[in-house]
Amino acid sequence: MRQSKVDTWERTIINGKNSNYRGTARVDLEALEFSSRLVREENEKIIESLKEKFKKEGCYRLEPRNHVPVIIESFDLLSILELSGLDPDSLLENPRETPPRLKLPPGFRLSCLHGRQRVGAAKAVLQKPGDRWWAVDLYIAGKFYNSQSMQASNYIVADSDSVWQRELAEEYANSTNFSDGEIYRKIHQYSSEQDKFSEKKWWARLTKKKSEFLNRFFKHKRFPAAFNALTDIPGIWDGLNIGVLDKMMALKCDEEIIHYLEEHILKVWSYIFGGDHELMKLADRESVKLVELNAPGLLQGDLERLRKPMERKRLFPLIRAQNQRDMIWTRLSTIEDPIRTIHTLFEDVKYLRPLQRVIRKLLPSDFKGTIRKALQCAFAGTHQEEGVVKVQTGEQKFTTCAGTLEDQMWYGILHLWLYAMRHFDRLVGECPKKEEKQTLPAPQKPSSLLWHRLGLLADAVGFATKEIKILQQKNPDAEVAYAALLEARNTDYFTYDEGLVLRHLRRMKRMFDTA
Repeated sequence: MRQSKVDTWERTIINGKNSNYRGTARVDLEALEFSSRLVREENEKIIESLKEKFKKEGCYRLEPRNHVPVIIESFDLLSILELSGLDPDSLLENPRETPPRLKLPPGFRLSCLHGRQRVGAAKAVLQKPGDRWWAVDLYIAGKFYNSQSMQASNYIVADSDSVWQRELAEEYANSTNFSDGEIYRKIHQYSSEQDKFSEKKWWARLTKKKSEFLNRFFKHKRFPAAFNALTDIPGIWDGLNIGVLDKMMALKCDEEIIHYLEEHILKVWSYIFGGDHELMKLADRESVKLVELNAPGLLQGDLERLRKPMERKRLFPLIRAQNQRDMIWTRLSTIEDPIRTIHTLFEDVKYLRPLQRVIRKLLPSDFKGTIRKALQCAFAGTHQEEGVVKVQTGEQKFTTCAGTLEDQMWYGILHLWLYAMRHFDRLVGECPKKEEKQTLPAPQKPSSLLWHRLGLLADAVGFATKEIKILQQKNPDAEVAYAALLEARNTDYFTYDEGLVLRHLRRMKRMFDTA
């Protein structure tokens, strides 16, 4: 990018800030609100950390870098100055002294552009009535009028949605890190707005490796659109890990992941907010954590767990209208499936990884496209009866129902995935996650018998590949028998006559066949 363009952009930002700046004042903490969409979401971890810091060190609220920028209409500022017995110049005259304290009308709130975490911590720590204030830098959102002549000044003022305000909101003095989800959403936003300068600033927050991962991700045919459709719901993005996007794409489970994004995340959250995108934008991180994986329409315990936070407005606190809250609660209380987010997606992808390793063993190593498409190509309809679908009811038991050739294929694919879910720990040697209050499971040795049975199942439900045939033809009984011989008489200490070994193995196999 040419430096001259950057310089022009920078001057625009600086001029916007300078021409709209009206000075510094002290304001009651209760008068500061963070409802602007430009404001970063509340983060309880950061607030707790700042609370501890403030208790130990005190609050350095007069330091210019700790000031909270606020936006105010020019006529509101004039009214407040009049109420406070101050003139406009008094806000600019004492940079080295304690700034004047503004007296605000009852119920009046100042819209802050950032500083939510430190103000949240200060509210908890500063308890003396006369001490509950913070220093704010005042910026006007419209043209500034002189209180006597009521004539517009010579300032050229941007609209409230102008670029300089957005830039001001994104100045966090590097006091906290941005999550991958926040960075992703900002890059998408500015790319959509064709704002190259702002987009590049957010790209610069990523490491070189993560930039490479995200660039590759954006070139994918289908994933970006499915993720971008969720950017109106800020609270669900906390679990995004850009470093894992490459691994997710490598799974070749595009259809399954996109179904998860569209049906289990977007559709459910759209339902919760009645399809209202403006309400979706008010879904905060802490509220999303509260409802995540709850099924209030199915489990009474989940419903009761969410009831009090909803009544006390801890759940979706940015949505204040009671009629809207009532409608959200009504819809929320009917959801019977666990409520998913991007965090749950990435957790479930961890479970998907060993399963797809199993399914890939049924396919050529150089198959093209996704696993689902490769399975569709591998479906030959062998051992199938026209109009009849096999439904597995036990490891080696089936019943039937009426259905089409397409039903046979989809049920067959489902049976293979379910088999992988039941036995992945004995097929690829990966441990399941540790259950709460349980010991960590020990890794299991891959079972040739279970692989053989997978080959038999794939053949039985109509799939045909060279890999499936090899699994079918492997003799797991001989392998099990030979392993038993070696376990009893290790070759490090004993020797076997080769002919005798073969006879022993055949005898053991005959014993297995009697079962």
